[in-house]
Amino acid sequence: MILSTHEGSIEYELRRPEVSKGLALLLHPHPLYEGTMYNKVITTALQTCVKNDLSALRFNYPGVGNSSGSFGYGYYESQQARVLLEKLGHQNIDWVIGFSFGCWVTYQLLSYLSPSKGIIWIAPSIHEGVMQSINWPSKRYIIQGTDDQLCPFSQNRLFSQKNNFEFLSIDQAGHFFHGKQIELKHAIQRCLND
Repeated sequence: MILSTHEGSIEYELRRPEVSKGLALLLHPHPLYEGTMYNKVITTALQTCVKNDLSALRFNYPGVGNSSGSFGYGYYESQQARVLLEKLGHQNIDWVIGFSFGCWVTYQLLSYLSPSKGIIWIAPSIHEGVMQSINWPSKRYIIQGTDDQLCPFSQNRLFSQKNNFEFLSIDQAGHFFHGKQIELKHAIQRCLND
């Protein structure tokens, strides 16, 4: 679907289960490296949310697919997320789930909204910028592959320890979780039902 705003258009998808118990916002990986809302990790997260009775909202960042604009280093992307939520009438959300660069976008969003349940970061690219200590949601998780070459396991485990994230590792999984989608689905489900 396409949402028209005064700044341009935002391409999005809102998937709902038969009976929705809440809303999860899904944030995709880096748009300059072919990241889109149709990324298979984000698609796995969307399917897992719907299976667990959560509506799931994903959108293409500015300049991706049919969304207008250009890359904004996480700041413009988080602004577009806020515009989308406001225009769709979703002032309160339960979860924010980010993958890779999408975790940096999540971090920017946390200055403006506080998900009622928590955040789930999948292979976060914590090197995108300086993450200061903030008022984190009480429930926060990192799901990380042990063989991730882009966002190293040891770096993200250390970050999780310093910031009190629950850390879930997936053995022999690389950054894109090739061949590990079932394990990823189970890890997301565990976070959602914790």
